[in-house]
Amino acid sequence: MKPSLVALAALMITCWGCSESLLAVENLPLQGNQLLQSTIAPLAQADAWWPDYPAASTGGEHGIDRGPGGYFSPVKLILLIVVFLLWVRLVDFINRDATQFGEHTGQTAEVWNPICVFAFIGGLIAVLCIPQFLAGYPIYLAAAFLPYGIYLLQRKGKIPSEAKTGELFAESKQAESNLPIDLQAAGQSGDEKQGNLIKARQSPVFEQVAEMLYEAARTRVEQILLDFSRESVTRRVQIDGLWHPMPPLDRETGDAMLWTLKVLADLNPGERRQLQKNVFNGKIDREKVEFELISQGTKTGERVVIKVVPSSSLKLDLASLGMTDDMIATLMGKISDPGMVIISAPAGQGLTSTWQSTLNNADRFTRDFVGVAEADDRETERENIDIKRVVAGQSASELLPSMILKEPNAFVMPKIADQATMELLTEQVTGGDRTLITKIQANNAVEALLRLMTVSSDRSRFVRSVTVIINQRLVRRLCDKCKTPVQVKPQAIRQMGGDPNSDTVLYKDYQLPPVEQRVDEEGKPVEMLPCTSCTGIGFKGRTAIYEVLVVNDAIRQALLKNPKLDFIGQVARQQGNLTLLQQAYRAVLDGRTSMSEVQRVFQPKK
Repeated sequence: MKPSLVALAALMITCWGCSESLLAVENLPLQGNQLLQSTIAPLAQADAWWPDYPAASTGGEHGIDRGPGGYFSPVKLILLIVVFLLWVRLVDFINRDATQFGEHTGQTAEVWNPICVFAFIGGLIAVLCIPQFLAGYPIYLAAAFLPYGIYLLQRKGKIPSEAKTGELFAESKQAESNLPIDLQAAGQSGDEKQGNLIKARQSPVFEQVAEMLYEAARTRVEQILLDFSRESVTRRVQIDGLWHPMPPLDRETGDAMLWTLKVLADLNPGERRQLQKNVFNGKIDREKVEFELISQGTKTGERVVIKVVPSSSLKLDLASLGMTDDMIATLMGKISDPGMVIISAPAGQGLTSTWQSTLNNADRFTRDFVGVAEADDRETERENIDIKRVVAGQSASELLPSMILKEPNAFVMPKIADQATMELLTEQVTGGDRTLITKIQANNAVEALLRLMTVSSDRSRFVRSVTVIINQRLVRRLCDKCKTPVQVKPQAIRQMGGDPNSDTVLYKDYQLPPVEQRVDEEGKPVEMLPCTSCTGIGFKGRTAIYEVLVVNDAIRQALLKNPKLDFIGQVARQQGNLTLLQQAYRAVLDGRTSMSEVQRVFQPKK
């Protein structure tokens, strides 16, 4: 609105100045200014022989009484400006309404914005050019207000009854929002992203959606789960791997929030059955946060998962994840030498983070890395890794020959799904002195080794190529501010692999006592606040428990002799490799986690 007012004011001032300048030509002093004199002199000479327009008193019916100088009629000018201001508000409403409900009405902002603008320009030209103001002003009014009336007739009866439409003279709520989050919509182009963001901002619950996403990122929420039923929406959030209930939403509010979220993610808001997923971004305190929206219809309604991924979580190194210095040295040493390096973990136990951190720590600048990944794989994308994409119906083995011709130092393969690919890669490792880095889901290192061996048709060459396997579990890290020491018996310390003389104290998470116990010595209630660091959970963040299985000749012979899980595990322990549970006990002795947390994570699944 403001640029339009400025333009209109500039136009009027210019017209006023031009009229005053032309009328004052004959009064300008010509002496002392040769350029001005040479320019205006011909006009003055022409004016000398051009006859004066007859006045009404002498010119009869052709005479006109003319006042001194040029002028605008203040009344007419005010009438023009008032209509202009009303027109700006009407066009703003049409733009917001068509952006929000265009898919229902078929009236898009891309069509109606030009119609309104060009119609108004035509009416403005008409009122300025037609000599009689009373003849041009009705045309000006029609050009300003007629498109608005036609738009209302076209949209009538097409807006869903449950939709909340914006008021004509209401400002956008986003302009008044003070939430420190800047949401950025998804889309195929810049214009489409901007259009989706504008459409989402018109939603009456946009600020509520923004607040939910901001609070999730601020409180370390990893996932938000929305379960839609016929009457309500159940909400849960995942923090440090555990789900916590949230207050439910009524169905009307939940539907409006889901519509806004799908618009931000460039998904179809009307599709409630098929699987849909996409990513949109936000920025909080200069940190980029990625929100991945996944929706799928269910028997009772729809289930929606929003994954919250701060950019800081994508830049973690192996030490930050929980890997010790000696483990990092072993892993990086094996990656620098020829051989197969396997990164593994069960589903939901941080495999992606360790995979990305391993690639981050690898020497990709003095060594040539190539890889093959699926089309939607974003986890393997790293600087100085030449990635080829596998399309539908294609195998990685079809892309490998051309990549082998580049004579790389290392192959990065997030997935090895067929024997042809495995044989090409193990041949390059054993015969070409190259490194292979791959990953697989498995419950422990030995299981990961055996699962990949089943893909190979030449088991002898596969066994010779493998050098190290990494496996992990995620446990919650004790809050350093409120964790509580616990005295344990020396025998328990020995069973955990510790030294009773040095490891005498373990730690557990602090929890507020029951309400009936929050009293002073006189029995009066005492207010006890939760820890401000962990918000009363007792844990803050998660750390990984790593198992590093170094494959030597003894383990290779055992694999060829008897490739069974228990047998290979026994041989690995005889060679000095610690199990995941033994590594978890070390984390308890170090005070990083609690014994109850280890029992929760490692207890057998029902």
